[in-house]
Amino acid sequence: MPDGAAICVLGPPRSGTSLTTHLLSLSGVDLGPEELLRLPAPMSPLWECRPIVELNERILVKLGGEGLTPPVPEPGWERSPEFEKEADEARWLLDDLFAGKPLWGWKDPRTCLTLPFWRRLVPSFRYVVCLRNPHDAVASVVEHLSMTRSQVARTWLVYVASALVNTAGAERTFVAYEEYFANPDSQIQQLGRLASEGSPPPLKVRESLSAVIEERKRHFHSRTGELHADSDFRQEVALLYLSLELLRSSSSDLDADSGGHRRALSDAVDLFAGWTLDALRQK
Repeated sequence: MPDGAAICVLGPPRSGTSLTTHLLSLSGVDLGPEELLRLPAPMSPLWECRPIVELNERILVKLGGEGLTPPVPEPGWERSPEFEKEADEARWLLDDLFAGKPLWGWKDPRTCLTLPFWRRLVPSFRYVVCLRNPHDAVASVVEHLSMTRSQVARTWLVYVASALVNTAGAERTFVAYEEYFANPDSQIQQLGRLASEGSPPPLKVRESLSAVIEERKRHFHSRTGELHADSDFRQEVALLYLSLELLRSSSSDLDADSGGHRRALSDAVDLFAGWTLDALRQK
């Protein structure tokens, strides 16, 4: 297995995972051979490594779903002998793509769901969890695909709850899509420190990252309060998103005494995510 530090970008579709991964690549994260980073897909085709995406999709099919209609498997599924072939393929793939790379990683939203499989191979991942107002993320998916808003809202819920449950207790950084436009320097510093193990990114890197953000456009911009009034969304969507926003904002608190509160809040959010997945399994 590769010896370098590994970063995994997580988040539901249309939540800023591509932008975040692009910025991490400019900060020095190796995403694999360039020719493998373009996929013939209708949404966010860049910055995803094709062999990893294809393997993730095959795993989801075995679990009874696919990327946009995600399954909610029972805990421990990754230890089933049914996935031994995929595990052997994954070991070979990671060595082939990232052997000798000091800092590497990938972005594929499906990894929110398949992460238990990958964590057995790469237990020391650092995680970046991408957040975006689900009202806007769902609208962006519906604009591109023939799915109802309620179907996409369920997909959002499964992805986010799975990402939280599957990263509980691990090092993770939360970034908000909206903050790239409202407070870009803070996001740039945060990602730069993650990629350089605590050191702020140099001026040249910061300028490159700022240029990428300025090129992006926001097509949807909803207020958080609209979530509660939307009949297409389960109440768990609003509750989970608001809890995560509180957790993310608390991470920027420099008060040393707030560390215990952040841990307590993080544990509470993870428990709620686990409860949400349990409820979805019953349906």
